[in-house]
Order: sequence, then structure tokens, then C-alpha cells
Amino acid sequence: MTQQTPNDILQASPPWPHDLLWVGSADALSSDRPRPDWLAGAMALAAVVVVRRARPIGGGVPVGVRGRSRSERFAASVAPDCVLRRVRPEELLARQGWRETERGETLAPLRALRGLCQAWSGLEWPWGPTGGAGFELATGVPALTPGSDLDLLIRARDPLSKGAAQGLLNAVRRQDAAIDVQIETPLGSVALGELVAPSGPRVLLKTSDGPRLVLDPWDPEEGAGT
Repeated sequence: MTQQTPNDILQASPPWPHDLLWVGSADALSSDRPRPDWLAGAMALAAVVVVRRARPIGGGVPVGVRGRSRSERFAASVAPDCVLRRVRPEELLARQGWRETERGETLAPLRALRGLCQAWSGLEWPWGPTGGAGFELATGVPALTPGSDLDLLIRARDPLSKGAAQGLLNAVRRQDAAIDVQIETPLGSVALGELVAPSGPRVLLKTSDGPRLVLDPWDPEEGAGT
């Protein structure tokens, strides 16, 4: 079997928002902003970055680096040939890594993830954890606290009916944790709650060109790509 090279990793399938990328070290990062003091330590602990929802600049993949606190976030880009490995949220779900750690029982976000695995066992759309849960499951580096939210992504290439969205939300509300579910459409992402009970005739769609209010987050005439 031919060993995959770094270039092959992103050529086989382009990076999507929330993908986790292993980049080796902080030297792989490019940014016109000053590097914060915490960055080197964070990257030494786990040289893993998350793909941001933004337009590529100069061929680089837009990424974000997380530190130990919510205030420690750094936006950068990384050249595709610096990417050593890529893991997507749905791959983390398939591994069910929370079963292999004590924290899977003690932390509410991971217990909720286990509960939704059962509730959504027949779900037709790929889904998985993002945010702190995704980072911890991918790297083994503790990123969650008992009060952390559970961030989830569901990839729905076709429109969800309001009934289907409500069914998803009902399962979420039965879990003992704060959960944020984003529905990824071909045009961007929209919060699950917006699909069930929008505050107006339009919903907020997050796109690579910034947020916009749209009538239909699956309508190609309203979005601007992922």
C-alpha cells in the first residue's frame, strides 16, 4: 500500500470547516498578526489546528489554534503541504473514543454525546463532535470541563423538514448538557434551533464570506459557498 504524502491528504478531498489538521509544529502557521505568548506551548502540547470557515488566502488553508481558555484563540493559515493528517467530526464519532476514558463517564458533554449516539443511531446524515469535545477526542488533551458545551455538526446536503429538525432538537433537549448543533449545508451552516423556531422569516447562515440572513440555507442563490 502506497504511503500517503502530505499533499495527497488535502488533494483527495478539500478541507472542510471543523476538520482537525495535524501540522507538526507552530512553524507551519502563517499569520500577519503577532503570535500570542501562549501559542508555542499550545502547539507543543498538540500541534493540531481546526479549519476555519473563511476564504483561503494565497493557497493557504484558514485555520484556528486553541489554547487553554476561551480567550486563547489564534487565526492563521497553513500551507497544504504542511498537513500531516486530517480527521473529520464524523470520523471521531465512529471511533467512539469516549468509551476508552474515565472522562467519558464523568463529563456531562461526553455523556450527552453517548446519549445522542443512541438517540440518533438511525440518522441518515453524517455527524460528529466539534469544539472542545472534538479536540479532546482527537488529541487526548483535556479540553472540556463539567460545564462545557457539547458542539456538534450534522452534514445535511439536502433540506431538512421542520419535523425532522424538531425530532433532532427533541433528542438534544433530553440530554443533561448544553448542546449547540450546527447543520452544515452546501452553502454554510445554520443552528438547528433556527430551523425549528426562527426569530423571523429568515435564518442566519454562516458562510465563508461572513454571516447572512437567508430564507433557505440550501438555496444556492442565497449562499456564497462553504
